[in-house]
Amino acid sequence: MMCCAVAGQGAGAGAAMAVKHKTNAADVDIALVQAELKRQGARIQ
Repeated sequence: MMCCAVAGQGAGAGAAMAVKHKTNAADVDIALVQAELKRQGARIQ
């Protein structure tokens, strides 16, 4: 179930970035989301 937790964390980080940058979630730069997840200590690979 750990993969579900990481997926939720990624969704939350992406949503937060969309709000921060005043854009749609689909338009968020995935590299920024990945960088944030790495900063948070998530295993993404």
